[in-house]
Amino acid sequence: MKKIILILIIPLILSGCTLLPAGGRGGVAGPKGVFQTADQGLNWVEQNKLADSEKTLSRLDTYGLAFDIFDTNILYRSTNTGLFVSGNAGQDWQRIYAGHINDFALNPKTRSIIYVASGNQVYKTTDSGQNWQAVYTEARPGITIPSLAISHFDTSQIFILTSDGVLMQSIDWGSSWQSLYNFKQPATKLLIDPNNSQVMFAAGSNHLYRSTDSGETWTEIMADQFKELKFIKNNLAYLSNKGIFISSDYGDNWQPISLITPIQVDISTFAINPKNTDEIYYLVGNVLYRTVDNGYNWKTNVAPVPGGARASQLLINPEDTNIIYLSIRQ
Repeated sequence: MKKIILILIIPLILSGCTLLPAGGRGGVAGPKGVFQTADQGLNWVEQNKLADSEKTLSRLDTYGLAFDIFDTNILYRSTNTGLFVSGNAGQDWQRIYAGHINDFALNPKTRSIIYVASGNQVYKTTDSGQNWQAVYTEARPGITIPSLAISHFDTSQIFILTSDGVLMQSIDWGSSWQSLYNFKQPATKLLIDPNNSQVMFAAGSNHLYRSTDSGETWTEIMADQFKELKFIKNNLAYLSNKGIFISSDYGDNWQPISLITPIQVDISTFAINPKNTDEIYYLVGNVLYRTVDNGYNWKTNVAPVPGGARASQLLINPEDTNIIYLSIRQ
């Protein structure tokens, strides 16, 4: 297992670079939910309108965002009260599942099939959310399902990760399940390589594991505290308390991204341009940092993260990378 290189902090002078607090006590001072920028973070538009209603979703905690597999005008957002979909790039939303969302997964080949992890259960729809059925229930007290994933090659294979580190697999679209592996420690995130579904990653509380045989055997490849783990093109990237790291060889070696902020700063989320991996964004409180030269120079803008809230995700439109979505939670 290779050692992680310490982050290099390049001394830069930024005009008007001010670290604004993410908020203090007394609740959230402003709308949460989802915002969109069409100019790389210079200006933001709130996107919390509920379709056919005067109500908004601005008070809901939004945990995650995902584009439709065929159309980036279709967006999904997971919240503390359900799963919502927008058919017009976030201008308005409608709820298709009611209940707290731990995680959700879109079938990589069939738009109408969606899975959600809610508490200790997994639900499935085959008609884009009109009807749902429970396909798995965890009977052990206090155990939830924080993450699930679908094979990109064989979409009948569904994987779920329980909060205590048990990996479950279904090979029939969720009709039946079997225990595949036990990490024997708390787990938070399961990730499948979209280009090779035999390669999987599981992040525990302080460890990252890799499988190259569709989850049957696993190897610990490093130890760290993982906040976020994602694929960017053919690269694997993660965020921890030590910074942002990227790997081009499935985690054997990691390259730190040179940040302008100190290591101790609490980065809430990050994003990397899928068309140009030298363009990187990250958020500290309500300050958005952006580089176009892989961390040599940085610019800052203020993002609409209200006091008392926290950014949960930055999502870059892969077709028009000027468009970025920001989700916010308590």
